[in-house]
Amino acid sequence: MEVNELPKTILTLVFVGFLIAIGAIVLINMGNSARTTLTAVNESHQFTSNGTGTALTQTEVKSFSALTNRTGTVFTAVTDYNVTIYESSARVIVKQSLDGLTLNATYLYYTDTTPTTAMDNVVTAMTGISTTWLALIITILALSVIMVLVLKSFGGR
Repeated sequence: MEVNELPKTILTLVFVGFLIAIGAIVLINMGNSARTTLTAVNESHQFTSNGTGTALTQTEVKSFSALTNRTGTVFTAVTDYNVTIYESSARVIVKQSLDGLTLNATYLYYTDTTPTTAMDNVVTAMTGISTTWLALIITILALSVIMVLVLKSFGGR
């Protein structure tokens, strides 16, 4: 490889990296749109008022609807709580007066389908290309250019 061919090679590798990234983004978005939304109704938990809160059973929480207190067959709405949804996981923190009570949560959550699982597997497989192989190819390319320059300076041509 000649030194004057280096810019074309670098641009080609950058273009390949962009194509891999765009493909991964498209697959992630397609997988997210294919997910099914289900409802968890009156899921029973013993909630706490401490800083970490209580995690809900499902991890891919879309939105939180209500927190209720059940007395016999009567459900009473609870308003003294705070819900934090981050990285698709939800935690509920209740006020001190409700600490330790068993309350019922209602919320929407995502569940995987066969297409979403397949797309997640493809994205996971593509990660190895961008994190391992592309960096290895660039390293080998840079070392070969350095080697050619050193050999030319000693050998002449």
